[in-house]
Amino acid sequence: MGASKRTHEKVIELLGNIKGEKVLDCGAGKGSFTEQLVKKDGNVYACDIDSSRFRLKIPFKKANFNNNIPFNNSLFDKIISIEVIEHLENPAIFIKELSRVIRKNGQLIITTPNIQNVKSKFQFLFKSEFHWFQENEFGKKGSRHIHPIYWKEIIFLLEKYNFNIDKITTNRFSGYTFYYKNEDNVFKKFSYAVLNFISDVFYRILSIFMFPKNRPLLLGDILIIKATKK
Repeated sequence: MGASKRTHEKVIELLGNIKGEKVLDCGAGKGSFTEQLVKKDGNVYACDIDSSRFRLKIPFKKANFNNNIPFNNSLFDKIISIEVIEHLENPAIFIKELSRVIRKNGQLIITTPNIQNVKSKFQFLFKSEFHWFQENEFGKKGSRHIHPIYWKEIIFLLEKYNFNIDKITTNRFSGYTFYYKNEDNVFKKFSYAVLNFISDVFYRILSIFMFPKNRPLLLGDILIIKATKK
């Protein structure tokens, strides 16, 4: 499963210039985002649990992030981890390892589904499950999201392992509830677009009465956190 819409674009925007820097794509999958890093002239490395899927000819290491990140201490200038932490049994070990392999003043960008948004809160109220963490997300056929992680938990772990928080943002402000495929017929696409517009307006109205008063947290789809190693 790929990253949510506009996540890659937002991360690239936050990343800035990486020319000549050692950059790690931590949880690279097939290498879709890694390829964008290579095009920005970074000295790019990648790692993930399944080496057979990765298609680029750059340094790659197989890794189980519940245990470690298999690189030397203080190696990287920048690390990107897009929608990885929610798949892990041990997020604390993952953050600790990210801190170990990044150099002082290095930058980390980490993303995860936002369980604080109005849509997810509303869904939990009636179904006792967060958006992106429904029953069909588990198992081999789902996206294997097993660890809904609260934003304050991520902040706590990052600060515990010597990161300063620079920015908390999101990929998009969206109340989308219904998703269609490119091959779906025009009627279905139009119907879903109308329903999504209505749900988006509904969630935005609800957000007026909810806390914290932070737009990315209340209305953002994916949580994106940028941090700097102390």
